[in-house]
Amino acid sequence: MDNFVGVKKINNYIISSIRDDALQTGQISVGILQMYNKLGGKSIDKEDVDRVTHFANFIGGLSIKAHQICSALTQMIGLNLDFEKAE
Repeated sequence: MDNFVGVKKINNYIISSIRDDALQTGQISVGILQMYNKLGGKSIDKEDVDRVTHFANFIGGLSIKAHQICSALTQMIGLNLDFEKAE
């Protein structure tokens, strides 16, 4: 786990893989989500784990879709440049 500058004490933490939502490209990891020191000093419970899991999947799905849109736009720009050269 990364320990950011200024964090003196870590009481509890949860780490989750940020994954695609599995609707298009499967379970592809695109990053890591780290959360620590739950407010009030409370322990992380099953509800927190479920929240982090759903949040990580949501962000993963957004990341994959953003990548797909960027790739499509890049291809469209490339095609446009090819058409301009052909004229």
